[in-house]
Amino acid sequence: MNPSEAQLDMHGYHSDVYKEVHGIRPRWMRPEDHTLEEWQAMIDSLLEWVQDQTRREQEGEAVHALWKARVTEGTPLKVPMAAFLRA
Repeated sequence: MNPSEAQLDMHGYHSDVYKEVHGIRPRWMRPEDHTLEEWQAMIDSLLEWVQDQTRREQEGEAVHALWKARVTEGTPLKVPMAAFLRA
């Protein structure tokens, strides 16, 4: 069975997004293996994963910035050098 032009396009786009997410192209998938609806569902799933990952990274960066601000906001401790020397 020959794939339609739309299946070829969806397969190509899926391959591009899959490579961006996983670092390899899904060469085991052929355009005629899936319907347009199936290709669209797989693409949507990959794009949703990318959005979730981006959101998690942004949340992690925000938490990091908050902790960094808390650590650097106060007055440094003044500990006598003798506290670090052995008697």
